Amino acid sequence: MTTKHKPTRIDKFLQNYFPERAVRRERARAELQFLSRAGSYEGASKAISSFENYITALTDPDQSVEYERDILIERSRDYVRNKPIAGAILNRICDHAVGAQGLALQSTIDAAYLGMTPEQAQAWQRKTENEFRLFAETPECDHARTENFYEKTYSTLYSELEGGDCFSLLTSQERPGSPYNLKVQSIEAERVSNPDGQQNSSTMSFGIEKDATGVPQRVHISNQFPLSTMTSAAMSWVSRELFSSTGRRNVLHHLDQIRPGQSRGVPLLSPVSEKILNLSTLSQAELLASVLNSYYVVFIKGAKGDTGITRKNPTAGTTQQSNQKVKMGSGAVMTLPENVEVDFADPNRPSHLFAPFFEAIVAEIGSRVGVPKSLILMSFDRSYSASRGEVLLAWVYFLSRRLHMANSFCQPVYEAFLDEAVAKGHIAAPGYFSDPRIRKAYAGSPYAQWRGPSMPAIDVLKEAKAESVKINESKTKSRKQSASDVDGTDWDTSVYPRLTEENDKLKTMAENEDSGNTE
Repeated sequence: MTTKHKPTRIDKFLQNYFPERAVRRERARAELQFLSRAGSYEGASKAISSFENYITALTDPDQSVEYERDILIERSRDYVRNKPIAGAILNRICDHAVGAQGLALQSTIDAAYLGMTPEQAQAWQRKTENEFRLFAETPECDHARTENFYEKTYSTLYSELEGGDCFSLLTSQERPGSPYNLKVQSIEAERVSNPDGQQNSSTMSFGIEKDATGVPQRVHISNQFPLSTMTSAAMSWVSRELFSSTGRRNVLHHLDQIRPGQSRGVPLLSPVSEKILNLSTLSQAELLASVLNSYYVVFIKGAKGDTGITRKNPTAGTTQQSNQKVKMGSGAVMTLPENVEVDFADPNRPSHLFAPFFEAIVAEIGSRVGVPKSLILMSFDRSYSASRGEVLLAWVYFLSRRLHMANSFCQPVYEAFLDEAVAKGHIAAPGYFSDPRIRKAYAGSPYAQWRGPSMPAIDVLKEAKAESVKINESKTKSRKQSASDVDGTDWDTSVYPRLTEENDKLKTMAENEDSGNTE
């Protein structure tokens, strides 16, 4: 590790008045120190030409994006609006991780700890799921009355990916016709900031206020977006405590925390921002070139001035001398003097090299954001094994995003709902408020009880046979797990009751036919 030296008077003078010379001086000192060491990593070398202009610095998680975060958000939102590849990436992640139907609750309580029989546990879970649907399937659960719980799950993930993070406020508001007062209010990233433009400090970073030990305590939310022209009201901030006095969450912060101590997130597209911009520019230029070359162009070569071109009207039979710009027209007959030649343009667009290069850059972008090229472009032109391999690898990432949403959004909202439902007597849960262990046993785990869209099948027959082998031959998979993986349904509450009903009907029909034949 490089040893820091105490700056001399010359160092301070150069830093204040000749910063470029100060940088060269510091670089030379570091190179000399490095050359005096043996057995070090080449990746830390400052003597290799590849690293000559590669300048880095050690910063804390917030300082590393202190001045760039707003620009990253601005560009990310513009990319999603105007760059097809950017929008495609976010659509694929949200469509597969959450889906149009959102994440559905499949209540899984700890029946053994609660002393329940399997039948009692199933009855409690069915009642709770029905009660939760009463809350979740209506826009009344939304503070703005525009989205239900499942739609809000999708839009929350999309907002987090596009803006780096977002917030959900768990508020209480009584409304006519709504059986529950719990309301979820979504706050986009730009509205959480330091009041009055304060600089970041050890206790305030990007609108997140922390205590002396670095634990977040509250968020500061502005009444409008920065530079908004939709209102004439002055910019003001309100603070919201992250936790109530009882420990209940008041504010949910949705972000993908990469470094410990990181206060805010950055957009998913930030590491590939330049590539998306350049690729979009290249695609637009190639498209424009193809359009221009699609016109049938004729070049007339001859002496300057009068070209001696005569234009004959085939219908009127008249001939007219023309020094004007010559245009090709239907049925037109042109005569040219001996010193005038005509060349026809040879359109050569689109270039045959464009598609492979475009797809190679998309693949590089996809490798960073976790979505394979074939899914971004919605093009499966390779073998079954290759396409399925891409889908399987992508599914690992999609499941991680789903679990992230289950942890940061679905489960906290469900637990807040359960608090109110038990307090109002809509759901019976003895000991719920007296013992946190009992409360957790009723609330269940976010790792087990949130069901989303299943993995798409490339060859349905092959994958159905594979499921059958796992269930019936190798005995490595249960029917309940298979039903959840294949189409996202629950075996106990959906598949088994329907199969039982159908089998009973078929048995009754067969008995009726037998009795009719006997008569």
